[in-house]
Amino acid sequence: GGSSAANSSGDNSSASSPMRQGTSSSSSYSSGKETKQKELGEVGRSTLMSMLCLVSNVATRSASAREFILSIQLPAMDSDGTGASYQDGSLEILFSLLTVPIPPEIQGLAFMAIANLIRSSPAEDTSMTSGESKKSLAALRAWELLELCQFIPIKLLSQYSSYAAGTSATTSMSTFGRQQNQGIGNLSATCFPQSSEYMMIYQLEHVEAEVGTYPATEGFLFLLSTLVKNAGCPSNLGSQWRLRSGCAPYIEYVTDFVLPRATGMSKNVKPLPFASVADECRLINRAVEVVEAVLVRYVVPPIAEKKTFDEIKSHYNLDMNAAKAELGLAPIVSEIFCSVEDIDEEDMTAAIQDFRNEFVYSQEDGGMNSAAAGQMLEASFGKKVPLPKTPGFTILTNLLSTNKGLLFKIIMKLLAEHGGANGVQE
Repeated sequence: GGSSAANSSGDNSSASSPMRQGTSSSSSYSSGKETKQKELGEVGRSTLMSMLCLVSNVATRSASAREFILSIQLPAMDSDGTGASYQDGSLEILFSLLTVPIPPEIQGLAFMAIANLIRSSPAEDTSMTSGESKKSLAALRAWELLELCQFIPIKLLSQYSSYAAGTSATTSMSTFGRQQNQGIGNLSATCFPQSSEYMMIYQLEHVEAEVGTYPATEGFLFLLSTLVKNAGCPSNLGSQWRLRSGCAPYIEYVTDFVLPRATGMSKNVKPLPFASVADECRLINRAVEVVEAVLVRYVVPPIAEKKTFDEIKSHYNLDMNAAKAELGLAPIVSEIFCSVEDIDEEDMTAAIQDFRNEFVYSQEDGGMNSAAAGQMLEASFGKKVPLPKTPGFTILTNLLSTNKGLLFKIIMKLLAEHGGANGVQE
């Protein structure tokens, strides 16, 4: 089908593709250092926005249209504009658009178009055999492209990147919002340096915050929640280049950066400015949607060890039925539980590892400098590099912690705003 074509299109492409090398993303936000690109005129801008809206609307309403669009393959030109040695699919083309300087409004529409293309409906899963992964192949490919484009500057985060760990490039995103409180006049308006290397963080703090509207960030958050819903949080994401693989950096971007900034809960930085209450609500809502998607997708493994995958699914099904019958959650059970068919064996293995103290080690022949990566990460972690916890486990521990984690406090604040249980009051 179209999803399969989109998923495999990159594997057969030439290595010279910028999407394979992942080099085009960091230069896309640069200014004046490379060949100057023509800016979109008013007509071109309106045309591009119209096309992206059309793709989103068609993809939202028609599964066959999604498959057709995803199956499209076009010859790709080399960076110098010559040759056509490989082909790119629709996802590669849309991600390539996002790695060049375009206005935040167009970025947001492009992220939403990708999200609407990778979504799947139950009717599309009927062709899958029992035991086969229900994850959308297009969504898995989108995760790979997201990682290659480095919209989240993982290479600059010391808890994941060997580069940052070895050079002390920057601290963890999770440290923000946890420092001592200061007077409002002494607070900075930004957390990160004004550098295009920080990609979506730079976009939010130094571009969108200037006007108080966040269309690009909203689109990016919508894409993240759609990816989690349709492909979960792949534990091997980025394993080709970082020792601590997985989706944790993307979810931490939401829980430890966007939400604290948007709700004014970051103690070491000023709250984000908003042009209107609607802009504030949209951004927070998109961020909370990511948290919800992660929690719904996460399955807490049973206490008993050595259960087979089928036994784990059966146990989960019993819990879901108990929630319907005994807790009165039948009307919303489909919204707070993922279906048994959506439980993936790879994700379940990662969830079981959450409850163990496991470590990862570099291998001498591990490819992409994994040995050097292990040595450089030792600068932060010592001889043993801890295996990252899954995003679902991390969020749950934050919410259920007895000392009330930051995410718990953020949700408390959101629930209590505008009168809380008494309803919205002007």
